[in-house]
Amino acid sequence: MQEEGLGLYLYCLYCGENGIPELVGIDGDHRVFTLSKGDIHAALSLVPLQEFGLRALEQRMGDLEWVAPRVLAHERIIEEIMAVYPVMPIRFCTIFAATDRIDELLKIHHAKFIRFFSDIGDREEWGVKGYINGSRLEEALKKGYPAAQAGEAEQREASLPVRLRIYLPTQSRG
Repeated sequence: MQEEGLGLYLYCLYCGENGIPELVGIDGDHRVFTLSKGDIHAALSLVPLQEFGLRALEQRMGDLEWVAPRVLAHERIIEEIMAVYPVMPIRFCTIFAATDRIDELLKIHHAKFIRFFSDIGDREEWGVKGYINGSRLEEALKKGYPAAQAGEAEQREASLPVRLRIYLPTQSRG
């Protein structure tokens, strides 16, 4: 039974056995635990609604000193689980009032979650950040893709602002 004044913070869904590393939740006090439907599990922790309730979050989301360490904790928990299982990360500060809503979510969307985890398999998510010289990229693309030049001409004829439109060859999905 959930204590009064506490909400359920959802970090991610994962697929596999029902066992995760020992983790402390985003508030620093409560342990991360799971609710399950078959082999789909929700990783959660209790959080005080005084700090994580709607009104409190509306006030705190603009405070970088409050947000930053909690975003890092949210990400750390997901990464710890991701080291063992495929995960579906959930948006920062997704709070539920009761376990029955999470049970309902797992039940209603179970087939979709199974498909998602089947599709991602053993893949990893990577973030890539790059810096480019826009004018050099534009020239290189024009040289390598004549269709980009045609696309640019079509834009001029339509009196649209021209930056660059690129048409890359499509590959058939089989």
